[in-house]
Amino acid sequence: PTSALTMGIGTILEAKEIVLLATGRGKQKVFDKLIALKEPTTDIPASFLINHPLVTVFTDLSKEV
Repeated sequence: PTSALTMGIGTILEAKEIVLLATGRGKQKVFDKLIALKEPTTDIPASFLINHPLVTVFTDLSKEV
């Protein structure tokens, strides 16, 4: 990309609604770990979305939630 935007998890969590896009087989392993978590962990930054009241996940990965 010719430009990029960087946001910290604190800024992201301030949003009213969050959309998470996880695609591609390379993300399957971490996605499986993410949806199995009960508490956030710094090992998987997206896990901090667990405590957000409105998160929508779009994925082409195979896992029943």
